[in-house]
Amino acid sequence: MGLTRGEERAAWYLAGLFDGEGWVGLVSPNGGGAKLVIANTDDSIISMACLALDELAIPYTINVQELSRKNPNHKDITNIIVGRRWAIERFINVVPFQSEPKQAKAETVRLSRRCLKPNERPVDRLVELRDAGFTQRAAAQELGIGYTTIKTWTRDAFGRWEQ
Repeated sequence: MGLTRGEERAAWYLAGLFDGEGWVGLVSPNGGGAKLVIANTDDSIISMACLALDELAIPYTINVQELSRKNPNHKDITNIIVGRRWAIERFINVVPFQSEPKQAKAETVRLSRRCLKPNERPVDRLVELRDAGFTQRAAAQELGIGYTTIKTWTRDAFGRWEQ
């Protein structure tokens, strides 16, 4: 499955941003508790990154570190966190970031558990597993995501995946 032109642009935007402002966090050496984070103080950059992640159907959470409370000369730092195992795998597969240290850590995450194939959306793999006779709970376990995170995925009017 190839990327659309809009998805390609989103992937390259995220690649540049992640190379410069992102990091791969590992709680344990075997890749457990992994997360990808993009941090910035500029709201317009954060907004564009969120739009790019939405375009690529990569879920994320936002965390704001309020530094301005302690010192009015500091700006708040906004962290975009990609933390679900399959979302991390999708990010690694479609965002062509170039930083070698980040690629090495990302490879640790990739090898730590079986995840999605390159350019595969979770809904595609879920449909494939369900067609193969997996129950919803077994499919969630195979994808490395929580049972409660599986929802009905559909395409919106623009052809983007949504939950």
